[in-house]
Amino acid sequence: MFRSIGELYPSQFFITEEIVRKNEIIKQAVDRFLCWRLPDDFGPDGGISFDRSGHKYEPVGTNLLTATQAEQMFLHCLGNVEDWLTQVGDDIHANKLRHGWKVTTSEDWEDQHEIPAVLALIHSEVSEALEAFRKSDRPNFEEELADIGIRLIGLSHGMGIDLKSAILAKVEKNRTREHRHGGKRV
Repeated sequence: MFRSIGELYPSQFFITEEIVRKNEIIKQAVDRFLCWRLPDDFGPDGGISFDRSGHKYEPVGTNLLTATQAEQMFLHCLGNVEDWLTQVGDDIHANKLRHGWKVTTSEDWEDQHEIPAVLALIHSEVSEALEAFRKSDRPNFEEELADIGIRLIGLSHGMGIDLKSAILAKVEKNRTREHRHGGKRV
């Protein structure tokens, strides 16, 4: 019998951290794969192709794989996080319906109260996580982080938002920002 998302997916629950980590691992692995120096006695057909235009001298593929194909290979090896997010979103949706709770949908974007209410609930879970941290209650802290994830995935799934793509796009955007951008202390 289904009791909690954490029981179904115990090793993959912190999805945001997992997506970011996998994306960084994929990029590093593809870069390493394409920049590996071939042995001197390697055949002329075994070289790495480079883009020599512009100011950069970047690898674009090998005689076996292009950079895109290498990335697809690594994505395949690491598993499909998007399918996991969809499955968890479906489970959250079904569980909310089973327990009589409202499921947020795309149509709720026009409702001036529904989205703010869900965001307030996410905020309340963040506050509960902070309180658990302040009390040095690690098990409760982990549970509150799970609640944040459940509410966030439930909201994005119900509204048809591709959370994986949104997170990866934001991680990429953050890479281009200046050191400690915005002039803020924290």
